[in-house]
Amino acid sequence: MRGHGYQTFSMQAELYERYLVRMLIDIKLNEDRTQLLGHANPRWVVYEIKAINKLPGGTFQITPRSESERKLTPEQWQKVVAAGGDLSVLGLSLAKDKPVLWFREYWRSQDPGMPMP
Repeated sequence: MRGHGYQTFSMQAELYERYLVRMLIDIKLNEDRTQLLGHANPRWVVYEIKAINKLPGGTFQITPRSESERKLTPEQWQKVVAAGGDLSVLGLSLAKDKPVLWFREYWRSQDPGMPMP
Protein backbone atom coordinates (compact mmCIF):
# COMPACT_ATOMS: atom_id res chain seq x y z
CA MET A 1 0.00 0.00 0.00
CA ARG A 2 3.02 2.25 0.06
CA GLY A 3 2.25 5.28 -2.03
CA HIS A 4 2.52 9.04 -2.11
CA GLY A 5 2.61 10.52 1.37
CA TYR A 6 3.31 7.24 3.12
CA GLN A 7 6.34 6.56 5.27
CA THR A 8 7.46 3.40 7.01
CA PHE A 9 7.19 2.96 10.75
CA SER A 10 9.67 0.34 11.94
CA MET A 11 10.17 -1.50 15.23
CA GLN A 12 12.67 -4.23 15.93
CA ALA A 13 13.53 -6.73 18.60
CA GLU A 14 16.59 -8.89 19.09
CA LEU A 15 16.77 -12.64 19.57
CA TYR A 16 19.70 -14.52 21.10
CA GLU A 17 22.11 -11.63 20.41
CA ARG A 18 22.20 -12.82 16.81
CA TYR A 19 18.87 -12.15 15.07
CA LEU A 20 16.65 -9.16 14.47
CA VAL A 21 12.89 -9.31 14.03
CA ARG A 22 11.56 -6.20 12.38
CA MET A 23 7.96 -5.09 11.99
CA LEU A 24 7.26 -2.50 9.31
CA ILE A 25 4.02 -0.61 8.75
CA ASP A 26 3.46 1.94 6.02
CA ILE A 27 1.65 4.88 7.61
CA LYS A 28 0.24 8.17 6.38
CA LEU A 29 0.29 11.22 8.64
CA ASN A 30 -1.38 14.60 8.23
CA GLU A 31 0.73 17.52 7.06
CA ASP A 32 1.54 18.55 10.65
CA ARG A 33 2.48 14.95 11.47
CA THR A 34 0.10 14.97 14.43
CA GLN A 35 -2.57 12.54 13.21
CA LEU A 36 -2.49 9.10 11.67
CA LEU A 37 -4.58 9.19 8.49
CA GLY A 38 -4.07 5.64 7.33
CA HIS A 39 -1.89 2.58 7.38
CA ALA A 40 -1.17 -0.61 5.49
CA ASN A 41 -0.96 -4.09 6.95
CA PRO A 42 2.18 -4.80 8.96
CA ARG A 43 5.06 -6.77 7.50
CA TRP A 44 7.62 -8.80 9.43
CA VAL A 45 11.19 -9.68 8.55
CA VAL A 46 13.54 -11.97 10.47
CA TYR A 47 17.21 -11.89 9.67
CA GLU A 48 20.48 -13.08 11.08
CA ILE A 49 23.43 -10.81 11.80
CA LYS A 50 26.61 -12.22 10.30
CA ALA A 51 29.02 -9.76 11.89
CA ILE A 52 29.20 -6.46 13.73
CA ASN A 53 32.28 -4.26 13.51
CA LYS A 54 32.86 -1.48 16.01
CA LEU A 55 34.07 1.60 14.17
CA PRO A 56 36.09 4.55 15.45
CA GLY A 57 33.81 6.94 17.27
CA GLY A 58 31.72 4.16 18.76
CA THR A 59 29.43 3.49 15.81
CA PHE A 60 28.81 0.02 14.41
CA GLN A 61 28.81 -1.56 10.98
CA ILE A 62 26.25 -4.37 10.69
CA THR A 63 26.63 -7.17 8.15
CA PRO A 64 23.44 -9.22 7.82
CA ARG A 65 23.49 -12.76 6.47
CA SER A 66 21.37 -11.88 3.44
CA GLU A 67 20.52 -15.47 2.56
CA SER A 68 18.89 -15.85 5.99
CA GLU A 69 16.33 -13.06 5.51
CA ARG A 70 12.81 -14.39 5.93
CA LYS A 71 9.74 -12.27 5.17
CA LEU A 72 6.69 -13.42 7.10
CA THR A 73 3.09 -13.24 5.98
CA PRO A 74 0.39 -12.20 8.45
CA GLU A 75 -0.66 -15.86 8.64
CA GLN A 76 2.88 -16.96 9.47
CA TRP A 77 3.14 -14.24 12.12
CA GLN A 78 -0.09 -15.47 13.72
CA LYS A 79 1.41 -18.97 13.91
CA VAL A 80 4.46 -17.54 15.69
CA VAL A 81 2.25 -15.61 18.12
CA ALA A 82 0.11 -18.72 18.79
CA ALA A 83 3.32 -20.67 19.49
CA GLY A 84 4.43 -18.14 22.11
CA GLY A 85 7.01 -16.53 19.82
CA ASP A 86 8.62 -19.80 18.75
CA LEU A 87 9.85 -19.30 15.17
CA SER A 88 10.51 -23.01 14.79
CA VAL A 89 6.80 -23.41 13.91
CA LEU A 90 7.82 -21.93 10.56
CA GLY A 91 10.73 -24.30 10.15
CA LEU A 92 13.30 -21.73 11.25
CA SER A 93 16.16 -23.16 13.24
CA LEU A 94 17.85 -20.41 15.22
CA ALA A 95 21.28 -20.65 16.83
CA LYS A 96 20.38 -19.86 20.43
CA ASP A 97 23.87 -20.14 21.90
CA LYS A 98 26.07 -18.32 19.37
CA PRO A 99 25.94 -14.58 20.10
CA VAL A 100 27.58 -12.24 17.60
CA LEU A 101 30.57 -10.24 18.87
CA TRP A 102 29.58 -6.63 19.73
CA PHE A 103 25.85 -7.38 19.53
CA ARG A 104 25.08 -6.22 23.09
CA GLU A 105 27.01 -3.01 22.61
CA TYR A 106 25.34 -2.35 19.26
CA TRP A 107 21.87 -3.01 20.71
CA ARG A 108 22.49 -0.71 23.68
CA SER A 109 23.69 2.02 21.32
CA GLN A 110 20.30 1.96 19.57
CA ASP A 111 18.48 2.94 22.77
CA PRO A 112 20.83 3.52 25.70
CA GLY A 113 17.93 3.38 28.17
CA MET A 114 16.81 -0.06 26.99
CA PRO A 115 18.08 -2.87 29.19
CA MET A 116 19.31 -6.10 27.65
CA PRO A 117 17.32 -9.12 28.80
